[in-house]
Amino acid sequence: MLQEDTQDTYPSSSAPYSGTFVARSPADYTLVKDLIQQVPADLLREKSTVIGSPDAGDWGGYYVEVTQAGQRRFWLIDTQKRNLPAYLHAFVDTLEVRLDKLQ
Repeated sequence: MLQEDTQDTYPSSSAPYSGTFVARSPADYTLVKDLIQQVPADLLREKSTVIGSPDAGDWGGYYVEVTQAGQRRFWLIDTQKRNLPAYLHAFVDTLEVRLDKLQ
Protein backbone atom coordinates (compact mmCIF):
# COMPACT_ATOMS: atom_id res chain seq x y z
CA MET A 1 0.00 0.00 0.00
CA LEU A 2 1.17 3.52 -0.77
CA GLN A 3 0.02 6.33 1.48
CA GLU A 4 0.37 10.11 1.36
CA ASP A 5 0.76 12.36 4.38
CA THR A 6 -1.86 15.10 4.67
CA GLN A 7 -0.15 17.08 7.46
CA ASP A 8 2.96 18.09 5.53
CA THR A 9 4.83 18.74 8.76
CA TYR A 10 8.61 19.02 8.65
CA PRO A 11 10.14 15.76 9.96
CA SER A 12 12.39 15.69 13.00
CA SER A 13 15.86 14.20 12.93
CA SER A 14 15.34 12.68 16.38
CA ALA A 15 12.24 10.50 15.89
CA PRO A 16 10.36 8.78 13.08
CA TYR A 17 7.68 10.90 11.42
CA SER A 18 4.13 10.65 12.70
CA GLY A 19 1.76 11.86 10.03
CA THR A 20 -1.82 11.55 8.99
CA PHE A 21 -2.00 9.33 5.93
CA VAL A 22 -4.50 8.59 3.18
CA ALA A 23 -4.20 5.74 0.70
CA ARG A 24 -3.01 6.40 -2.84
CA SER A 25 -4.30 4.41 -5.79
CA PRO A 26 -3.10 0.90 -6.67
CA ALA A 27 -1.74 2.40 -9.92
CA ASP A 28 0.43 4.81 -7.91
CA TYR A 29 1.65 1.95 -5.74
CA THR A 30 2.71 0.09 -8.88
CA LEU A 31 5.03 3.01 -9.74
CA VAL A 32 6.99 2.69 -6.49
CA LYS A 33 6.51 -0.84 -5.17
CA ASP A 34 10.10 -1.89 -5.92
CA LEU A 35 11.75 1.02 -4.06
CA ILE A 36 12.36 -1.03 -0.93
CA GLN A 37 14.57 -3.35 -2.97
CA GLN A 38 16.62 -0.37 -4.12
CA VAL A 39 17.49 0.94 -0.67
CA PRO A 40 21.29 0.70 -0.52
CA ALA A 41 22.68 -1.72 2.07
CA ASP A 42 25.07 1.04 3.17
CA LEU A 43 22.08 3.20 4.11
CA LEU A 44 20.83 0.46 6.41
CA ARG A 45 24.23 0.56 8.16
CA GLU A 46 24.18 4.37 8.46
CA LYS A 47 24.36 5.61 12.06
CA SER A 48 23.27 9.19 11.40
CA THR A 49 19.65 10.07 10.64
CA VAL A 50 20.71 13.16 8.66
CA ILE A 51 22.76 12.68 5.51
CA GLY A 52 24.09 15.75 3.77
CA SER A 53 22.31 19.05 4.42
CA PRO A 54 18.68 18.41 3.51
CA ASP A 55 16.78 21.64 2.79
CA ALA A 56 19.76 23.80 3.82
CA GLY A 57 19.41 25.94 0.71
CA ASP A 58 15.65 25.51 0.29
CA TRP A 59 16.24 22.62 -2.11
CA GLY A 60 14.28 20.12 -0.04
CA GLY A 61 15.19 16.69 1.12
CA TYR A 62 13.92 13.14 1.21
CA TYR A 63 12.47 11.41 4.25
CA VAL A 64 13.11 7.68 3.90
CA GLU A 65 11.79 5.19 6.43
CA VAL A 66 12.28 1.44 6.56
CA THR A 67 10.73 -0.98 9.04
CA GLN A 68 12.59 -4.26 9.55
CA ALA A 69 11.62 -6.84 12.14
CA GLY A 70 9.36 -4.26 13.80
CA GLN A 71 12.12 -1.65 14.08
CA ARG A 72 11.54 1.72 12.37
CA ARG A 73 14.65 3.37 10.91
CA PHE A 74 14.59 6.69 9.10
CA TRP A 75 16.85 9.19 7.39
CA LEU A 76 16.61 12.76 6.18
CA ILE A 77 18.57 12.78 2.92
CA ASP A 78 19.81 15.75 0.95
CA THR A 79 18.62 16.10 -2.65
CA GLN A 80 21.98 17.52 -3.74
CA LYS A 81 24.30 14.69 -4.73
CA ARG A 82 27.36 16.86 -4.10
CA ASN A 83 26.47 16.65 -0.38
CA LEU A 84 25.97 12.87 -0.35
CA PRO A 85 28.21 9.82 -0.23
CA ALA A 86 28.53 8.10 -3.61
CA TYR A 87 26.52 5.06 -2.47
CA LEU A 88 23.36 7.22 -2.37
CA HIS A 89 23.64 8.86 -5.80
CA ALA A 90 21.70 6.25 -7.79
CA PHE A 91 19.07 5.93 -5.04
CA VAL A 92 18.33 9.68 -4.90
CA ASP A 93 18.13 9.72 -8.72
CA THR A 94 15.54 6.95 -8.50
CA LEU A 95 13.60 8.77 -5.77
CA GLU A 96 13.46 11.93 -7.87
CA VAL A 97 12.13 10.08 -10.94
CA ARG A 98 9.54 8.08 -8.99
CA LEU A 99 8.28 11.06 -7.01
CA ASP A 100 7.92 13.06 -10.21
CA LYS A 101 5.71 10.29 -11.58
CA LEU A 102 3.45 10.56 -8.53
CA GLN A 103 2.84 14.30 -8.97
